[in-house]
Amino acid sequence: WGPVGLVLASPLTVCLVVLGRHVPFLKFFDTLLGDHPALAPPYRFYQRLLAKDQDEAAELAEDQLSGGTLAQVYDTVMVPALALARGDQHLGKLDPDAQQYLVDASLEIAEELGRQARSAHELATSAAQAVAGEGTTAIAAQAAVPVKLLTVPARDATDEAAVAMLQALMDPTRFSWKAAGSAHMASDVLELIENETPAILCIASVPPGGLAHTKYLCKRVRTRFPQLRILVGRWGLLEEGLEKNREQLRLAGADCVSITLADTAVQLQQLAALTGTRGT
Repeated sequence: WGPVGLVLASPLTVCLVVLGRHVPFLKFFDTLLGDHPALAPPYRFYQRLLAKDQDEAAELAEDQLSGGTLAQVYDTVMVPALALARGDQHLGKLDPDAQQYLVDASLEIAEELGRQARSAHELATSAAQAVAGEGTTAIAAQAAVPVKLLTVPARDATDEAAVAMLQALMDPTRFSWKAAGSAHMASDVLELIENETPAILCIASVPPGGLAHTKYLCKRVRTRFPQLRILVGRWGLLEEGLEKNREQLRLAGADCVSITLADTAVQLQQLAALTGTRGT
């Protein structure tokens, strides 16, 4: 339409976007012409890693961190992406090499985000010490006795990556951390508990799948070590599946079940408080 089309282009586009947002069968206009991302953050993160664009995936995660906490980024972006990858692998849509790349890249990004969050926390702590005085902080740090914690990935490297994210959220002065590998069999885990005598056992299992093996591991551990506190993290599980998983895992011997890393961190602190100095 020449100059007339140039003048009308913007208002027509805006009208189509408004129609797309308010008229259900015209929603594709909002997707095509709107300024909102077509995919939610975990899907965009997963998509970037599928394209082997680790830099852009890292930028997306850092953008999310700038507007929230480290736990929120892990729980709403990175763990759901790991769950998506596991689901696609089970369906045969993702080959083992691509799955391993995605897990390794996610772990690298998670570690970098953890370093950034720790640096920011250290700066804030230093400022607080300068105001309150370093003596009080030093006495409080000495008073806290680390509680022995053993973490066990239920199946593979995906669960190991999730365990590494949990570790980044925890206070290293509060827990004496020991992590088993995904190659450990149930008998190996029992032997490790016998040797390390932890006060708390945390089993990590990212869905889909893994419930049967996690229940089996809980039963074996509970039978052998009836006093050990067991926490299961089904991180990335949908809310509607929580009650069913929680009931089955508690019958298998688990004391606590959580579906987010943030909740797991809180539950570990609560279990540590109940445990006191036992197992240190």
